[in-house]
Amino acid sequence: MGEQKEKKKSDKSMKSRIWDFCTTVFYGLISILGLGFIVFHIYRAWGIAGLIVVPCLIALGCFLLSRSIKKEERRKEKYREKYISQVVLEDKVFGSLLFERDSAEDTLTCSEKKIPFGNYFPVLELDGPASEQETFFRNLEYLCGRHEEITESLWEVLLEDLSVSREEALKKYYISKIHMQKYNEYLAGEDPLDGMPEDWIISVETASDMEGYKSYTFLPAAYLNCRTREITYVLVE
Repeated sequence: MGEQKEKKKSDKSMKSRIWDFCTTVFYGLISILGLGFIVFHIYRAWGIAGLIVVPCLIALGCFLLSRSIKKEERRKEKYREKYISQVVLEDKVFGSLLFERDSAEDTLTCSEKKIPFGNYFPVLELDGPASEQETFFRNLEYLCGRHEEITESLWEVLLEDLSVSREEALKKYYISKIHMQKYNEYLAGEDPLDGMPEDWIISVETASDMEGYKSYTFLPAAYLNCRTREITYVLVE
């Protein structure tokens, strides 16, 4: 009898342990599934939010960029209406040239590119009143008459300081602008020019629009002192 009681007790204890194990496993699985369900919905909610928020942010960025561009265009239009006018300058050698006058900056710019400087047709710019056109044109005539010497000297500066070949210089670089302005000690960057405050200086400037050559920080330029007719060659930023 006692053995039967012990056996029943043992069977009950075993069943209890099995039941407890099964209950633990069941609730554990329920907990894991519940946690997974919550995490899934949280991430799904973030994913849905991302699908909504990201396009909205992109649209907002495009709107603000478009607004900024339009604002800048309106500013430029207002500036042109207020300060920019067309001026025709006549010269006995170069004929009629159309310049844009900026009355705020007191500059004249000719982008027609009609005046050859060897094989190049640079933009012409004068920082000063139209009354100085005679000074500008006569020194421009002088520079054009020496275009071969000036161009060769500019390429020599390139070959010496930037370690490019002559073929690269001729292929990648060009004369971009001829610019007259009043002398100041900072015109040529760190290279001082021999001039006085009342002197007019004309620069023959270069540029490169070829990919891979924009990385050069410095470009060669020639500076003519209109009073002394002395030409200085430098690298400018």
